[in-house]
Amino acid sequence: MKINLKRSFLRSYLKNFSIFLIFFFGGFILSIFTSKFIRSIDFKNNIQINGYQEIFINNLFVSLLILISGIVSLGLLSSIIIFLNGFFLGAFFISYTYIYGIDIALYYIIFHSPVEIVGLFLFYFVSYDISKHIIKYILSKDRIPFRTRGKIYFIQLLTGLFLLFIASVIEFYFINI
Repeated sequence: MKINLKRSFLRSYLKNFSIFLIFFFGGFILSIFTSKFIRSIDFKNNIQINGYQEIFINNLFVSLLILISGIVSLGLLSSIIIFLNGFFLGAFFISYTYIYGIDIALYYIIFHSPVEIVGLFLFYFVSYDISKHIIKYILSKDRIPFRTRGKIYFIQLLTGLFLLFIASVIEFYFINI
């Protein structure tokens, strides 16, 4: 019984991660198609960051926005935010590629982006999973399993916070935007 529950949770996790990646990379690809408008923007000279705390607070705000808006909108707004996050990463990447070259552009995103993406996904997953249970409750009056899932959600959110913190430290100290 417990093994089937873990498999079901893993399937749900992978399905939601696939949805997350579709939205994220959809935004990234769209920014490539709009690169004519993006290539002249120099993000490096237009952004002033004073510490990793500033990056972490910004990432925390985006994560909480994903979580809360996703629950309220039953997953729609969190998907839009993920799409826009992918779009802005793509815009940043395209701009750096045109101005500084592909090697510098990859250097700026390759180290911290995977950690940040997984951290954002954990917030997205909790938001999407809670939304799914709310929809099931509305449609069939099934109980919402917050008691059993609450601990899992809490651990995922703490892990997401930790990953976002690590990503902000990497972004500030090792990349020096």
